[in-house]
Amino acid sequence: MNPAWLPPSDALAVFAAVWLMLLGFGGRFMPLPASVALRLAVAAAAAGVMLVPIKELQLWNWVFSYYPNPSLPILGLLIAQRSPRFLGVTIFQSADWWATWIFGAVVGSLVYLQPLIFGRGFDFHYWGWHSNYAAAALTLTAIMFLARGNRFGVLLVAALVAFALGALESTNCWDYVVDPIYWLASVVVIVRRGAIAGWARRQAKLSQTAA
Repeated sequence: MNPAWLPPSDALAVFAAVWLMLLGFGGRFMPLPASVALRLAVAAAAAGVMLVPIKELQLWNWVFSYYPNPSLPILGLLIAQRSPRFLGVTIFQSADWWATWIFGAVVGSLVYLQPLIFGRGFDFHYWGWHSNYAAAALTLTAIMFLARGNRFGVLLVAALVAFALGALESTNCWDYVVDPIYWLASVVVIVRRGAIAGWARRQAKLSQTAA
C-alpha cells in the first residue's frame, strides 16, 4: 500500500463507511428537525478526522490497512438501515434483510472458513481471481433474487458493476460482495434471531404444557 496516496474510490469507500457508521451510532441522539444539518456536520467531521496524520500516515490509510475493501453490500446495508430516518424511505423490507444476512453468512463462511469446510484441497477464495466463474455465479444469484423481487439483488448488481470497473484495490471478485465485518455481522444476526426464535418456541410449548 502506498502510504502517501489511496485510489479515490478506496478513499471514498472508507469515508462512506465511517460516515454511515457514525450516522448509525449517533442517529438515535439526533433530533429529526435538524437531521440535514447534523448529517452534513457528521460528514464534514468524518472527512476531517480521516485526514488527521498519525505517524506520517493519514487516518484513512490506517483504516484502509485494517479494512482495505469494504464490500458493496455493507455500504448498501448502512444506507438502507438509515434511510427510513434520514430519507423518509424504507429501502429494504424484511425479506430483503433476511436475504442479505443469509448471503453474507453463507458466502463469508465459504470464503473465510474454506480450509475448515473443504480442507486444503479446495480454495474457494482462489476462484475469486478467476473472475469469469465467480462473476457468473454472482450474476445468476443476482438474477434469482431480482426475479423474486428481492432488492438484495440490486446490491449484487452494483457489486458486479464495481468489480467490472475495478472500483476497489482488490482484483478478487469475492471482495466486492463480502468482507469480514459483513460476514461476522451476518453470522451474529442469524444466530441471535435463531436463538430468539428457539426461545419463543420453547416458551410456547411450556405454556401449552402448563395449560
